[in-house]
Amino acid sequence: MPGQHESHSDQNVPKLFQSGTRIHQIHSDQCGRLDRLSHQSWSSYLHDKVRHHQPRFSQRASDPKKYIDSVLSICPEVDNFSLLHGDLWFGNSLLYQGKRYFIDFEKGIFGDKEFDFANTYYEQSLKPEVLDTIIEVTGYDKWKLLFYSVIHGIDYVSHGKEKDVESRVKRLDQVYGEFLNC
Repeated sequence: MPGQHESHSDQNVPKLFQSGTRIHQIHSDQCGRLDRLSHQSWSSYLHDKVRHHQPRFSQRASDPKKYIDSVLSICPEVDNFSLLHGDLWFGNSLLYQGKRYFIDFEKGIFGDKEFDFANTYYEQSLKPEVLDTIIEVTGYDKWKLLFYSVIHGIDYVSHGKEKDVESRVKRLDQVYGEFLNC
């Protein structure tokens, strides 16, 4: 497909996210990975995801209980499952003739729309000011986005290479602090 990747900058991030809201307009009555929509409940999907990562995460994080208990005790329920890209960032977005196209849906799922952006917020280490702009242009829920960023942090700490664990835990601490202050 012809097209070019847009450069990653604080000014371009809100445009990427605003375009991403178009994907979220596609819905399903079940949630989970695209290749196996196996959950009727968003909270059960998230509980399974967190519990799956719990053993390895517990070995890598200094105080894993505070993160795990938080996400398992206050997991939001969602009735409307949206299509989520699963890896939304500039490398999976092409601009062609003034329009944005998303590519590489291998991590796609159906779930809560904020979950999609939370992954990018955590992984790309976006600044809180950029998050505020994203919330402004999308109208999405900041609390949910930060809550889901904590879940993504648990995932990244659990699956990261040993050399990356310290920086990923540090990012998780930042996001967790933002979540508590939201």
